[in-house]
Amino acid sequence: MPEDVEFFGRDGFSNPMLIAFGATQLIGGVLMPFRKTRFVGAAIVAITFLVSLVLLLVDGNMPVSIVTAVATLLLGIVMKRSRSAQAAE
Repeated sequence: MPEDVEFFGRDGFSNPMLIAFGATQLIGGVLMPFRKTRFVGAAIVAITFLVSLVLLLVDGNMPVSIVTAVATLLLGIVMKRSRSAQAAE
């Protein structure tokens, strides 16, 4: 999206870096539905969301920051439950 390219570009993300960032999120999302890779997938997506959250906070975009923070917390819950389920097996 042009807005995303502009937003991340202000913080030094080149187009190839932005593509890699999005691909990393996609890989994490693909790993999340599977029990054995759910923790890793959620962790990957959470890390990318944390990067976005920091940039959003620096930019002063509080509404999107709040949504991103909530999504990141929910990913933390997925990670915790996934780790607990793996330990129970």
